[in-house]
Amino acid sequence: MRKIHGHTMHVGIGEDPEHMFTMRIEVTGKRQMNTFEAMAASTGELARLLNHHYGDGTVYVPSGGSLQLYHTCVDVGLITEDGFITRQGRELIARSLTQQRS
Repeated sequence: MRKIHGHTMHVGIGEDPEHMFTMRIEVTGKRQMNTFEAMAASTGELARLLNHHYGDGTVYVPSGGSLQLYHTCVDVGLITEDGFITRQGRELIARSLTQQRS
């Protein structure tokens, strides 16, 4: 499954949207850089990390948590560079909770 929005391509493993990863293609002059922003991390893994936040919205990595997953969340816009959860991050948590209840 592929969805293309601007210069971002969402690529799925099979038909399961839970295992999506994003590849962003940036074109700078004659150079093209490919960066994988998210491994095949499930939406649930990302939402679990985002649930670790203080009242002011600062996200923290729990003991034994994945710092790489944190950086992935920053790269894809779920956490700001300053460490605060974004609107997209809150939406991901809400979708994850809705799916768990179904």
